Amino acid sequence: MPGKQSIIEIAREAGVSPSTVSRVLNNHPDVSPETYRAVKAVIDRLGFLPNAAARSLVSKRSRTLAFVTSEIAFYPTLILAQVEEQARQRGYKLFVNVINSALNPPSAEDDRVLEDLLSYQVDGIIWAVAETTHSFDLWRGRLASLSTPVVCISARFIDSLTFVSVDNRWGGHLVAEHLLAQGYRHLGTITGPMFEMATVERHAGWMEVLAGAGLPPAPEQVVQGDWTPAGGERAFLQLYEQFPQVDGIFVHNDLMAVGVLSAMHRLGLRVPEQVGVAGFDNRSETAFLLPPLTSVSHHFEEVGLHAVAEIDRLIQLSAQDRAQEPPRGIWIRPELVARESSMRTEKGGPGADLAHSTGQAAAG
Repeated sequence: MPGKQSIIEIAREAGVSPSTVSRVLNNHPDVSPETYRAVKAVIDRLGFLPNAAARSLVSKRSRTLAFVTSEIAFYPTLILAQVEEQARQRGYKLFVNVINSALNPPSAEDDRVLEDLLSYQVDGIIWAVAETTHSFDLWRGRLASLSTPVVCISARFIDSLTFVSVDNRWGGHLVAEHLLAQGYRHLGTITGPMFEMATVERHAGWMEVLAGAGLPPAPEQVVQGDWTPAGGERAFLQLYEQFPQVDGIFVHNDLMAVGVLSAMHRLGLRVPEQVGVAGFDNRSETAFLLPPLTSVSHHFEEVGLHAVAEIDRLIQLSAQDRAQEPPRGIWIRPELVARESSMRTEKGGPGADLAHSTGQAAAG
């Protein structure tokens, strides 16, 4: 009956040993292409369904990964899609879990999420919870104490855990340098919530460049937003009221920049002639705004790719080797994609993009 055959029966039918069938089922590299195809043909013909629980008992691995986040509605789909794709290619199932306390210290309910993951014997955890000044240090201590491998998708350097991080500070550098190169001198910024570490890093990069150029920003040149288009619109109206000479704006994400451009249009401000605007995220729709929006690309797909590669590498190590290996950091350098919204001295045709500072991954 299909699905009920044993490995021994598959081996007899294919004319190989049971261990060879096991290697084929586990995608082991030590199998010739001809043997693999022959065994796989028998498996498919007989409708063999491997018993995942039994395989887990033998291998001591569940072939499952956990992806933990705090904001599934807003989490970049490119990262999650790449994590799922890479996990599947490596033979893992992915569990997506959401905790509620990114903005607060970990709760008992959040602790139960970790306990559940460990009780399911996941092989590794990819931690993609938004980092805030409220909670991250507490989470870091708990994660570092686990025997299960953990890789963080992070917004900053972490000294005690392996992490993959977009260099948000470098992104802030790129925007500030670009606006200055385009001749803008009265620069303002609309940040994300200042308790989020991505915001802190982007703002720090922007501040460093302006200070180095002899243009340290005053408090009235900075307004905090909330990541939404409506919040971006409100923040720009506040910025324009308290700093009316503003001629260049760094908006910490593209959604808020949509609200900024809308408010400018209603006020009759010409972009980029009077005010240049640059966002962050390089969402697919930014090239189709009027004018097309300059933005910073994170290379989200690289974040997911490296996160799964690292967790898989750690899983393959023995517990002793993992304990002796220092945490590793992989930095993804973002790039600026310059479009009409900030190109005061150089304009491209419709949809023209000029990418600067090629993104790359660097291990640290």
